[in-house]
Amino acid sequence: MTFPSLPPTRIYRKTINSTLSQVELVCAEIRALLAPSNFESVRFAIELLAHESLCNAVIHGNRQNADKQVIVEMRLGRAGVRLQVTDEGSGFHWNEQYSLPQDASATCGRGLVLYTLYAERIEFNHSGNQITLWISKKERH
Repeated sequence: MTFPSLPPTRIYRKTINSTLSQVELVCAEIRALLAPSNFESVRFAIELLAHESLCNAVIHGNRQNADKQVIVEMRLGRAGVRLQVTDEGSGFHWNEQYSLPQDASATCGRGLVLYTLYAERIEFNHSGNQITLWISKKERH
């Protein structure tokens, strides 16, 4: 699916310290932002992907170093949501990870499975410390 380059209706952007308590606060803010919107059919997917990508940035990217930061940006547009999370870690070899077997029920390493299940499009920057996810307003089946 192609997301048109229309101006977003809302932008949420926040920089947090690398702690899981900050992740929970951001997720609560995202939940509140989505509550009055017309994203009911994909609210679960947005919240899940935001939580997973933020936890990965804090735990794996910044190694829970509270002196490092994570930036989250969410753009709510007409066709869907663009979610971007960036950490200050050295990144990972995301292209190699796609070739490994994935287990959605695992407690660690499940991010790529979830991203594939719930996002229309997934992109990592070259170094692997930034993920961008596009979630369509149309529910995936």
